[in-house]
Amino acid sequence: MTWPLRLAAMVALAIGIGCGLGAWHIWSDNARMVRVGVEVQGRMTGAYREVQGRGGSSLYPTVSYRTREGRLIIGQVEHAVDRADIESNRVVALLYDPDDSQRVDLAATVAAGAGVLPWLLAGLGLAVAELSAMALLRRWRAMRGRP
Repeated sequence: MTWPLRLAAMVALAIGIGCGLGAWHIWSDNARMVRVGVEVQGRMTGAYREVQGRGGSSLYPTVSYRTREGRLIIGQVEHAVDRADIESNRVVALLYDPDDSQRVDLAATVAAGAGVLPWLLAGLGLAVAELSAMALLRRWRAMRGRP
């Protein structure tokens, strides 16, 4: 295996590991919110942040809620919602992180789970990392004189 191919295999291995770590991060964030998230009632403020993408746009609404200590927090939820769900003064069930009260999401979104993205990332990461590792291992065995 020439140096450029070896370098490409190492980069691909790093990408595969990165995809796996991304999947783990999504799963662990969702699991943490399920485990320690504090459920409160909040209100949609009617404001939102819109992120444009190729397939359309994603809307991240701003909500207001009170923490267990009584502090009023105004922040954006972490996952996008449909435009119809962003109705001003609509009461919603929220979960916030007690260690970082700005981290908030809709309770229904957290209860639905991490979704399909971590599965896709994990599968892609596993496939890319496995192919890369096999190529690198084949080169290593050839250097050691093994078939």
